[in-house]
Amino acid sequence: MIKLNVFEKKYFNQNIQNALKGYIINSEETATPSSATIIDPDGYTNLRKDKNTSSEILQKVKYGEHIEVLDNTGDWFLVKTKDGKEGYIHNSRVKSK
Repeated sequence: MIKLNVFEKKYFNQNIQNALKGYIINSEETATPSSATIIDPDGYTNLRKDKNTSSEILQKVKYGEHIEVLDNTGDWFLVKTKDGKEGYIHNSRVKSK
């Protein structure tokens, strides 16, 4: 499997993924949760209630903190923090293990 950089992933999500949705069964929908780490030059990222930057901030998650990724489809990942809070973090701030 090839890992895409942030720009390649954004291009794929915006231009290719939607066209393929009708033809490919997304195995991630049935996949078990995976572990990941927060990477953000600011030292933290925001866990949000919904999938957008204007959404309510539920918690600040520190750089290097391990999270559980519950759904990694699209630009916003549904995650669970070590404190058990669930919310959304933009995929550019998450590094899969």
